[in-house]
Amino acid sequence: MLTVSEQLFERFCQSRSIVHRRVPAGTTQTPDYELDIGGVTIAVEVKQLEPNDEDRAVARDAFDSGSASCWVDMSRARQSILDGVKQLRAHAKGRHPALVVLYEVVDLLDYLGADSIAQCMYGPERVHVAVPHSPEAEPWVLGASYGGGRIATESHNTTLSAVAVLRRAGDSETLTLFHNAYAAIPLKPDQLRLNGVRQFAWRARDDRHLPYWVDVTPSAA
Repeated sequence: MLTVSEQLFERFCQSRSIVHRRVPAGTTQTPDYELDIGGVTIAVEVKQLEPNDEDRAVARDAFDSGSASCWVDMSRARQSILDGVKQLRAHAKGRHPALVVLYEVVDLLDYLGADSIAQCMYGPERVHVAVPHSPEAEPWVLGASYGGGRIATESHNTTLSAVAVLRRAGDSETLTLFHNAYAAIPLKPDQLRLNGVRQFAWRARDDRHLPYWVDVTPSAA
């Protein structure tokens, strides 16, 4: 039986005439789908983020009173991405681009926002501060870096081409792709020039600034 996320993903593909097929489960880990787009086979694993007790409590408060507050775990999706890569690796490594698609059942706390995906993939931003010996002197910022439990590096999880966030938009679905800067087989933005698809790449303005998400969505043909 298909999960809600798989049903929505299939509907997304069908509405855009994307050739997609379920991959039969085998003795090794396999992805959920293979897509055929422009002659390129893309392995896809769909992961669904289920609400936990805290999420349900926040949703109840928001419904009952019209507002709610909580601390958002920006790395909540990290394990889902890692689990997805495990499913993709044996099937796609060195052969196909590989995509983990995430869907949040209760889309309330922005676990799958751009900043959260950035923290999952590249780690939280760290600010480096120099503390002078003299108590009268002010500390100063030396710079910043990313790190600490990040999924994507030059030598880790390079099978992952991108993470995509699936959302409902009225009677249709949208997909937001966040490309892996270290992908062994990257997806090119033009390969997914589709209605309802936005794409972002991890880039820095120059050597003095940290990378951030840059919109690389191709213009409509």
